[in-house]
Amino acid sequence: MTQNPEPELNLLLRELREGPRPSFSPGFAARVVERMRTERMESVSVAKVFLSLFKRASPFALSLAVVLLVTNATLLRSPQQNTLEAALGLTPITLEAIYDVEGALYEG
Repeated sequence: MTQNPEPELNLLLRELREGPRPSFSPGFAARVVERMRTERMESVSVAKVFLSLFKRASPFALSLAVVLLVTNATLLRSPQQNTLEAALGLTPITLEAIYDVEGALYEG
C-alpha cells in the first residue's frame, strides 16, 4: 500500500509556479562570512596564545631559578662574597681580579 504522492507534488509545483520566495538582502552571505572570520580571529589572538604559554612555562622557570639561586648561594660562596653575590653567581672582586686584566680577557 503506497500513498499517493500526487497531492504533495501538486503542492510543490504550485509553489514553484507562484514565483521566487523572499530572500536575504544582497551581500548578506558576504557579511556573515566576514563576521565569522573576525570572530575567529579575535578568539585566537596573539595575546591569548602568549598568556597560555606563559602560564604553562612560568612554574618551571620559577623552580629552575630558585634551584640555581640556592645552588649558587650554598656551593659557590667564598669568604670574600656576601650571600647575594653568591646567589647571583658574581665573582668576588679582589685586587688580584682587578689587576689580572689579561687573564680575564683571555680566559675561556
